[in-house]
Amino acid sequence: MNFFFAFVVFSGLFMIGVEPLGINTKFPTQTETKLIPSFQEAVRIGLVKTDGIVLSPLTGSIAQQSGILENDILVSIDGKDIMSPEDMITTVKKSTTSMDFTLR
Repeated sequence: MNFFFAFVVFSGLFMIGVEPLGINTKFPTQTETKLIPSFQEAVRIGLVKTDGIVLSPLTGSIAQQSGILENDILVSIDGKDIMSPEDMITTVKKSTTSMDFTLR
């Protein structure tokens, strides 16, 4: 009987458009580590290893004009491994000359 009641309640909530709570977004906590960390947090603390970042150039941008396609993976710039968007931004900001992008 309880199962049937729960089914009816959740079906009704689903029909009127109630969204489920996100694990990391709705409950404020005092700790830095969440039960399920975001992807960026997982990379930062070493739970997930990445070899580059997925690119998505804007239509008509310099990146698209230079041949970078949707979902290309940027592995390194001038031989320096790129592991996060922040790495890419700081490397590009520091450069005063042309750069060598390695894509996969």
